[in-house]
Amino acid sequence: MNASTIALTADQAHEATGIGKTTLYAAARRGDLEVRWVGRQKFVVEPEELRAWVRTLPTIKPGGAS
Repeated sequence: MNASTIALTADQAHEATGIGKTTLYAAARRGDLEVRWVGRQKFVVEPEELRAWVRTLPTIKPGGAS
């Protein structure tokens, strides 16, 4: 992903974050991750939206669980 990228497919979002595509699709279906649907199955997300969603995920505290 570079500065001129305006949208990422599910594959690209997965590669950029290491988060599984199943998890990304589930977040999109719940409305947690704002995506655009292009055609019947094409998932695209703006890089800023992906970053914002990742920041909402639970953190792991040192020495313990989340």
